[in-house]
Amino acid sequence: MSDKKIMFVFGWTYIVSTLLYFLLYSGKYTQDEMISGVVFAVLAAPIYFVCVFLYYKNQSH
Repeated sequence: MSDKKIMFVFGWTYIVSTLLYFLLYSGKYTQDEMISGVVFAVLAAPIYFVCVFLYYKNQSH
């Protein structure tokens, strides 16, 4: 598996594991804490994917 694919797998694993964590431990956090955690994950993941994409795009030249 190429490094690029591994980086994308890490990104998807991050999203899925974060959402599952908040789903499984929903009673441990307030609704505001859960919303802020999910919003952070949803906003951080696309930034991560864009950075990985741009890094490998620049590596091909």
